[in-house]
Amino acid sequence: MILLGAATAMAQKHVSDLTAGVSGSNIKWYTASSGANEITNPSTTALVTGTKYYATQTVNGVESATRLAVTATVNPQPQGSLTSNGPFCADGTGQLTWTASAGTGSYTVKYTDGYGDRTANSVISGTPFNVVRAISVAEGPQYYTLTSVQDANCIRTSGFTAGSATILAGFPPTLESAAQAAPVCAGSAATINLTGLLDNKTFTVAYKINGVAQAPVTGVTSEGGTNASFTTSVLTTANNNQILQITGLIVTNPATGCTATFTQNVTLNVNSNNTAAPVVLSPTCIGATLAVGACYEANGTSIEVFINGSSVGFTTVTNQNWTKSGLAAFTAGQIITAKATATGKCASAVSNSVTVASTAAPVITSPILDGATSVTGTSEANANVAITKNGNIGWNSATADAYGTWTATGAALATGDVITARAEAPDKCMGAVSNSVTVSVLAVGNDYLGGKVAYIFTVADVGLYVPGETHGLIAAISDNVASKWGCIGVLTSATGTALGTGNQNTIKIMNVCATTGIAARLCSNLGAGWYLPSKDELYKLYLNRIAIGNFNTTGTGLYWSSSEDPASDSHWNSFWYDFSNGTYQAKDKDELYLSRAIRSF
Repeated sequence: MILLGAATAMAQKHVSDLTAGVSGSNIKWYTASSGANEITNPSTTALVTGTKYYATQTVNGVESATRLAVTATVNPQPQGSLTSNGPFCADGTGQLTWTASAGTGSYTVKYTDGYGDRTANSVISGTPFNVVRAISVAEGPQYYTLTSVQDANCIRTSGFTAGSATILAGFPPTLESAAQAAPVCAGSAATINLTGLLDNKTFTVAYKINGVAQAPVTGVTSEGGTNASFTTSVLTTANNNQILQITGLIVTNPATGCTATFTQNVTLNVNSNNTAAPVVLSPTCIGATLAVGACYEANGTSIEVFINGSSVGFTTVTNQNWTKSGLAAFTAGQIITAKATATGKCASAVSNSVTVASTAAPVITSPILDGATSVTGTSEANANVAITKNGNIGWNSATADAYGTWTATGAALATGDVITARAEAPDKCMGAVSNSVTVSVLAVGNDYLGGKVAYIFTVADVGLYVPGETHGLIAAISDNVASKWGCIGVLTSATGTALGTGNQNTIKIMNVCATTGIAARLCSNLGAGWYLPSKDELYKLYLNRIAIGNFNTTGTGLYWSSSEDPASDSHWNSFWYDFSNGTYQAKDKDELYLSRAIRSF
């Protein structure tokens, strides 16, 4: 039996590959020099460099008694990338560079260049070597592909990190002429035509206007010939007759990066004869389907109409007016503008803008009483308000102030008349109809002047009743919190009990009693004209408690009046009413009872 004691394999090898490095018959492999440790699948067991493996051979059915130790050395296959120099804008010598990430140099590099198979010997990783064929810009880009790389131990024929490279080559840019395609209007960009370019190439164009460098224009392509064009930056009337100079071109596709400088001049022609801007007339109403306006240019001038900046079509000027019809119904908030273009002139600036809007419906203050000669309400500021009686326009009108309040006066109104209104604010269309108010006789329980009508004076109320007029008491819509009458032991002289005495009682109480949170002060705090009712006024509230509403009518519903007890100990007691049964008593001023403010009208 003859066995060799060492073996070498290349990357991605298995134990079975060691058999090529030994001689013998029916080779078996083990992981140790003795024992039952056979490697049963040597063709799938990867070699580990520096590891010992043990081999036997079997002859005539007899396996060798000893095992030969074999130390495996696994050498990596070469791996790396191929790169190139360039680009070339003139004929020259091309170079490739093999940069290894694995392997032991030097290397034999084989590649193809499209003209034949090439070999470069003794290549050092990262060091350029010359290609066989010189680079000719007339031939354009040259392409190189690795076929194999071999080092001292191993060879790789595929699977390179980067197995190909291109040397870009091309002529530098050319330019014969440049010219403006056509005059342009101020506010527009000009088209500049270029001739005599390299055929079927893409360029970046560098240029100046009046000596000031502009942003380079990319993607200028001479497709299908040697001509191309580019668009300048937006021009103004100041640019008219200024010089646009082409200062350079760069070839960007193919990406040779070849450049050339030029001083090709173009005299700019910028037309300053703009059409006069049109006018969009207002108001424009919600639901309308046409826009109208004026334009002080000749008949036939083109008008382009825009809604929210988007064109909705064209019309023409007739006798200094224009109308664009057939539009989709306008909705609130849309903005209408227009531009005009007269024959031989540039397009105008954008017109004024008109916002589609209708005036909000006004609100009429109710109630309106029989015999009233005025109607009040609110609307949008400065709106014209037209009042309608029983569906007929013409009762009268009014103009709202800057706060939106208005008052219209007219002939006396009668019970049953139905009053409505519509408003038209500046630059808006007339809006929807207001609420309707039916003229009525004022009745207890009506909402009125911030409260509820609590009592209407009759002819029996001497000194308070005025023939032909309606006056009475208004109650607040809710109670004050339970509180003291206040100032026990102090005489306030608030002893009035009759209708019409509550306001003066309240004044007297607050002049004498500075205590906060007392019933009189809670009522007065509601605003001008509100006060704590006298005993008789409070009784009217009790009588009409259902129509007024929100009273406590249980056994705890005790309410202060503003009337002190006129007895000798009046500085101790004041009158209250029990709203569960209508009885009254004079009680200690320090008791906690409810109160309800009133005012007169």
